[in-house]
Amino acid sequence: MQATDIENMLGECRVRAATIFVTDVDDVDVKYECQRTDKTHAVNGSVFVRGTHETFQCSFEPKGYRIEQFIVNNPAR
Repeated sequence: MQATDIENMLGECRVRAATIFVTDVDDVDVKYECQRTDKTHAVNGSVFVRGTHETFQCSFEPKGYRIEQFIVNNPAR
């Protein structure tokens, strides 16, 4: 996986999180973790919104072009 592909995944995950959490993309921290054994890619992140620290995961399809799943790990609800 090339660095530009990873940067694209980080950017797409950051935008999705900002949309989900209704915040600015600059408030979202993301990190590429790995390509899993099933060939999907893991991007994990965190954001501090409305007084709560939230963590989430973006799971990208094997080519890294599309988010297959977005999971909020500890919702504030």
